[in-house]
Amino acid sequence: MQSVEDKLAVVNRRLDAIDNNVQNSDVSSQVRELRGQIQELQHQQQKSKLTLQNFGQRLQRLESGGAMPPGSNSGASNAGVPAPASAATNAQTTNVPTESAGNSAPTGNNAMAGNANNADEQAAYIRSFNLLQAGKMDDAIAGFKSMLNQYPQGNYADNAWYWLGSAYYVKGDSSDALASFKSLLSRFPNSPKVPDALLKTGIIYQDAHKPDQARTAFQRVIGTYPNSNAATLAKQRMAKNSG
Repeated sequence: MQSVEDKLAVVNRRLDAIDNNVQNSDVSSQVRELRGQIQELQHQQQKSKLTLQNFGQRLQRLESGGAMPPGSNSGASNAGVPAPASAATNAQTTNVPTESAGNSAPTGNNAMAGNANNADEQAAYIRSFNLLQAGKMDDAIAGFKSMLNQYPQGNYADNAWYWLGSAYYVKGDSSDALASFKSLLSRFPNSPKVPDALLKTGIIYQDAHKPDQARTAFQRVIGTYPNSNAATLAKQRMAKNSG
């Protein structure tokens, strides 16, 4: 979308320059051509905005337990390193996921002192997360998978599995989303991401009309993490289905 906006600005500058100079048939032809380019670029810009909005709506449905709060604003990510967010279900975003830089330390089983590879791993995580924020799901997925291959037990591995699952879900790939969340649950059972991954596992099962598996995931959240926001959302999901 930024590329389209840059091209649109160039075309507008060319058009202004022509209008301020001469007036003849050749110039009129150029003006018509440039106006056509402007219309095409504006159309591409609108398509890009709609694509990002669609990504955001799918991601919010997962993040908010299926609800779409009216009038919710997208949170802006803070400057600095995107940090593990222990309760991503709090993010009521309408565009892209955000993570607070206020808690920049790696979490869960991955809270280890930095080593020679820590900076490289962190940089890979940031790149992939920024791609996710920009709505570039395929690139984000490739980035997280590459990072996990290189740093399977790294400081941000649990977060990478979590956001990988979210990216797959946004793309409509529920099977790979479910596999990613299950990888997080099995590999990093003490990660603060676990309650949210369990909730999302239940949501995916619920969407697939598998109520027994969904109930099992929701009950596990409620029983193991009763004070978490994920547990609150799991109760709401169960009550909604039983009502």
